[in-house]
Amino acid sequence: QQLLDTLLPVLQQYNTRRIEVVGHTDSDGSRERNLVLSQARADAVAQALGAQGLGAARYRTEAAPSNVAAGEAQAVSFVVGQLPY
Repeated sequence: QQLLDTLLPVLQQYNTRRIEVVGHTDSDGSRERNLVLSQARADAVAQALGAQGLGAARYRTEAAPSNVAAGEAQAVSFVVGQLPY
């Protein structure tokens, strides 16, 4: 939440920027399950951005394939770029 609180004012100031929210997991479990979990993580962050007033046209979500060893950190990453995607 702290990162989102920092990121949101910047995105509001630079309104020609879009954000891609990418969910990640480790490699523990099946690929299909991890993609679902990755997407759920990205969607949760996108919902938080929307709840803070960022228009839905400014962001999209993506599930990243598992590419880290089991037990390593799982996270969400952000890609910020110019309009359009």
